[in-house]
Amino acid sequence: MFKSKKVLSLLILILFMAGAGCAVATEKAAVKFEPVKTAAKSEPAKTATRPVEPANVISVKGKVKGISLNAHTIAVDVKNQGFLVFKLNERTMYKNAKSAEDIKAGESVTVSYKPIGADNVAYVIRKNLVKLPDGVTEISTQELLSLVNSQKGDYLLIDARPAIKYKEEHIPSCVSIPFTKLKKEGKGLLPADKDRLLIFYCGGPT
Repeated sequence: MFKSKKVLSLLILILFMAGAGCAVATEKAAVKFEPVKTAAKSEPAKTATRPVEPANVISVKGKVKGISLNAHTIAVDVKNQGFLVFKLNERTMYKNAKSAEDIKAGESVTVSYKPIGADNVAYVIRKNLVKLPDGVTEISTQELLSLVNSQKGDYLLIDARPAIKYKEEHIPSCVSIPFTKLKKEGKGLLPADKDRLLIFYCGGPT
């Protein structure tokens, strides 16, 4: 009888342990493992880059003979080479000018280009500005207009364009001393009073 009770108790204990083990196993099996979500890698911000002038470009200097905004071309008279036509595109960079609209016929430019197929593709167009000598300053057209209209001030206004241009039209109160003539005859054409203000104007870029 004692042995039967002992065997029965041992059997109950085994069943209890087995039941507990199954319960634990069931709980473990019921656990769901959610996939770990990682934060998406942020890509570096893209910054706008200025077009870079390619290698092996050719640079020429000359005077603008014509520019077509519709055809996206500019014609330049280059010494010893004649007229060259350059193609403009969205990669063309401008120096001393905001765009092709700021470049006019007769102005001096330096064009850096590269032959591509049948076109001379312009990469850089620089408007050449005249460097003023020491003691010489630039006056705006509005300042000159105010000075002429006031009819005051001890100054001499000189039209340095060719005489034929002066005869066609000129600013009131000015005198004609073409640059070529001034270069040959020198200071003898200018007032003896060195303190007098001299204002020159011409038809080209300053």
